[in-house]
Amino acid sequence: MALLETWRKMAYSETADKNALSKLWGDYFQKEKEIYAELLSNPDTAVTGTVKELADKYGVDVMTMTGFLDGINDSLKKANPIEEMEEDTTVSLDFDNKTFFVDKHIFSYIRTWLRQVLTGFMVLSSGTTFSMKIRERLFIRSRKSQQP
Repeated sequence: MALLETWRKMAYSETADKNALSKLWGDYFQKEKEIYAELLSNPDTAVTGTVKELADKYGVDVMTMTGFLDGINDSLKKANPIEEMEEDTTVSLDFDNKTFFVDKHIFSYIRTWLRQVLTGFMVLSSGTTFSMKIRERLFIRSRKSQQP
């Protein structure tokens, strides 16, 4: 089974425990942020290697690197063969500086929304977790307090 198929079954499972899925995405987004920070610290350098080499380089497991490669693929100058890639597939993280920042910002909102829908939880930057029902109540309460 190709890595991407395994990643998607794991990350988007409808039968997985909600807490485990929420933890998986929380861990993933933290690691994703760290990889982006390192990439953006030297944006003119094209990073290449096998999936396994890049996972080792950034201190993540192969599945996390697979998810990262899936997410960044549309922002790359030349797309990687993510559908067929295995641990020994050579990939590139050579992104287009001109469009990357806009794409990353939009994808960030989409991923956050998707994670909330899949898990039913919203995680604040402080680490506080709210269920979507509590979030809705807080939103309604805040809207009522803003009305004259």
